[in-house]
Amino acid sequence: MEKLYVYVSGSFIHARWFEMQKTVYPTQKPRELQKLSDTRWACRYSACKAIRDTLQAICLLLDEMSTSKNAVSDFCY
Repeated sequence: MEKLYVYVSGSFIHARWFEMQKTVYPTQKPRELQKLSDTRWACRYSACKAIRDTLQAICLLLDEMSTSKNAVSDFCY
């Protein structure tokens, strides 16, 4: 979960993440993924819930990034 958070936090990916959420969930406000906390269980719960609630958009985003012709050059941060 932490690696997914770090990946989606990259500048280009982050913008694309918001666009993907607007496409998949047009009536909802885009959500940020949460950084994991080593000590706060409530924060871990929030991080898990954010992934669960946006799983379809996450899968589409990762699929799009993995099939892009310029994935290495365009999506590295």
